[in-house]
Amino acid sequence: MLSNIPEYAPTTCLSLCKLSTSGSHKQLGGWPCLQAMETLTLHLILTLHPLYIYLCLLMYVESNLGNLPKSGKSVYFFWFINFSRIDSAMEGCKYSKRALALGFVLWVGFLLIFVSGAEGWSKEGHIMTCRIAQSLLKPDAAHVVKHLLPEYANGDLSSLCTWPDQIRHWYKYRWTSSLHFIDTPDNECSFDYARDCHDQHGQENMCVAGAIQNFTSQLLHYKEGTSDRRYNLTEALLFLSHFMGDIHQPMHCAFTSDEGGNTIELRWFRHKSNLHHVWDREIILTAAKDYYEKDMDLLLEDIEGNFTDGVWSDDTSSWRDCKDILSCPIKYATESIKIACKWGYKGVENGATLADDYFNSRMPIVMKRIAQGGVRLAMILNHVFSDDQEGFVSPT
Repeated sequence: MLSNIPEYAPTTCLSLCKLSTSGSHKQLGGWPCLQAMETLTLHLILTLHPLYIYLCLLMYVESNLGNLPKSGKSVYFFWFINFSRIDSAMEGCKYSKRALALGFVLWVGFLLIFVSGAEGWSKEGHIMTCRIAQSLLKPDAAHVVKHLLPEYANGDLSSLCTWPDQIRHWYKYRWTSSLHFIDTPDNECSFDYARDCHDQHGQENMCVAGAIQNFTSQLLHYKEGTSDRRYNLTEALLFLSHFMGDIHQPMHCAFTSDEGGNTIELRWFRHKSNLHHVWDREIILTAAKDYYEKDMDLLLEDIEGNFTDGVWSDDTSSWRDCKDILSCPIKYATESIKIACKWGYKGVENGATLADDYFNSRMPIVMKRIAQGGVRLAMILNHVFSDDQEGFVSPT
């Protein structure tokens, strides 16, 4: 029975797992094989073979919790059984008691989630931000972005804009966890870089504003055109693109005590949620359902229409205005914490029910922040990858 696995796996799944990241500046820490395993897992679920699901999850656990290989190595997945028919695609498989134990726990949890129809974390906002940005790139910048993206992205930046969320808890990337947000003092409603940009251990520059500065600076090395680059510019591009979305989500720059609204539990209309998730996803999905028949493309068209020739068209020049790399993310974070105070937290308490009044007044703000994130990401990429000087100047 186990030898039947390739019959349920699409050709693309196995071919992706044959990829080696050796010597490639486009390495993404095992991303091709992770995508392949997720694809395989989905197919196994649809065939209702629990044992197959379990085996696939063992590889997923190891790839997430293990010490992943460094650049220049092939991606390995540790498996507790050797399938002869896919051995060429899955080299280096070996027995792992930890994977066996953790895989069982994940298998049970995964099945419960699958049966209950629970949804995952937000991706819609990031995808729209990246689609807006890519549509505004100048030819030179557009060419570089497509060059840096892995082949399996097919030139689509938005297809990998959620990658930093997928890998933030992997051993290799655990250091990036604090880069997705900024914790500010409760009720201060301000952002001070020296005061607020650090991780839980006090390490400086470890926040989303610092991350944007760092990865923008890394991407500037592309212009040097050297073959011996110090940075993985593909990862830098994806981190920058993702963090530009995060910094424009107001609850990612919010109060320390409630973890950006994550501990404020409430009801969104008729179901349970929390304040952070309301801004991350609930407002977007409710807007798509109520006004766009759940068609995210139509929603995106409306957002783009508002800043090209609609209600925000006169504001886009001010959106792009900041004098240098250091001041840009500080401006964006300051905007977000002020919005969080004025619109996010206002009138919200633990156990509250948020419905039409909250949704109707906050929806335009969410859509505007998505637009601003996309316009500003394009501005940065155009400057970094072309001769476009609009917006800010590079540091010396």
